Amino acid sequence: MKLSLYPVSTQDRALFWLGVANGFLAVVNGFFAVVIASVGLFVLAVFHVLVSILMFVPAYLFPDKQTPEGDEYTLMLERIAQVTGDLSTLSAFLEREKKRVVDTQNTLTTLQQKRRKLQPILKTQEETVHAILAAYSANLRSTAWKDRLIGFSLGLIASLIASWLFGLLNR
Repeated sequence: MKLSLYPVSTQDRALFWLGVANGFLAVVNGFFAVVIASVGLFVLAVFHVLVSILMFVPAYLFPDKQTPEGDEYTLMLERIAQVTGDLSTLSAFLEREKKRVVDTQNTLTTLQQKRRKLQPILKTQEETVHAILAAYSANLRSTAWKDRLIGFSLGLIASLIASWLFGLLNR
């Protein structure tokens, strides 16, 4: 980077001119401080000197980086190449996603066709299952009454036998 006395960037130039203006104010205040012998004007002159230094420091120690025009075109061409690469990557991604959407749509269509084919079979099998369950529940109801009657009879017989045995043992 080439150094010069006058800054290149507009921001650094603004800081430079603010520093020059504060330096001028410091000289004027210093002159009147000596002529009038005023401590207040002397303090103000010192303040302007400090502000002037604070304006020059960023302008000269931390200048804005300037790129020559040829480098600017090179940078722009590199950025354009990068954007072109990004766009081609995006295009490839969109093509893959489009293919996935088409595949998913085809799968959905196939599954809907199979569902339409299997629905009548399912309805007839559902009716068959309901008929089988109805017959089974009717069978269960009749079997349940038989089981209850046998259980009651066996309980009655067991109670009579127990009473008879209890009567024999108490004599």
